[in-house]
Amino acid sequence: MSTSLTIAQVDAELLRMNVPEASVVKVLMLGNPGRGKSLLLNAIAARALFAHRIAAGAVTTAAEYGIHVDERGVAHVLCNVPGLVEAGAANLTRNQQCVESALRVKPQAATVVVFVVAHLGGRPLDEDIA
Repeated sequence: MSTSLTIAQVDAELLRMNVPEASVVKVLMLGNPGRGKSLLLNAIAARALFAHRIAAGAVTTAAEYGIHVDERGVAHVLCNVPGLVEAGAANLTRNQQCVESALRVKPQAATVVVFVVAHLGGRPLDEDIA
């Protein structure tokens, strides 16, 4: 199902597609595990780029990338990273490194950062805003 790319593949694919640098926008979804970051990125791409499912543990455990070119020719570099807060120091370190890696992808591109939170009764959960 997942057809995500590495950083090098993103650069090569944009070059192959002949997308001007000015037409690249990076989209980075941030939030805790299980909030639907991968699902939302798949919705933007209108196809299944990233694995997503309901699971007790993290589904995304590494930085993944995809490209979606919209009808205007704007190439959206979609950055899928693990959830921000996870049990275990090793997981937190890994997740921090994944976010840092995503920020280094196409650093000259306009960047949209989306924070995804869960809610109960219309109010964000405490663990998502603490």
